[in-house]
Amino acid sequence: MRFWSTKHWSARGVAFLDSTSTRAIGQAKVVIGGASTLESARLMLLSRSPQHPNGLGNSSGHVVTTSASTSWTGRHGLIKELVGNHTAR
Repeated sequence: MRFWSTKHWSARGVAFLDSTSTRAIGQAKVVIGGASTLESARLMLLSRSPQHPNGLGNSSGHVVTTSASTSWTGRHGLIKELVGNHTAR
């Protein structure tokens, strides 16, 4: 997948492979890259075009070089004896 832009420099959709591996374009008035930090940067770098030879939004060359990302995991559990007991601390 990559962002698709027009000759007027703005993103207008996404280019992707459909379920039959055929290239397709989904057009939109507004495009929001809501992936993780590094995945959004990867998509921007993949979105090269004549207007954006270094990738969408990367005319300065700073995409990824100034990014930071964190990873975290969490665990949750219930203690059977404390379920429903709002006075226990």
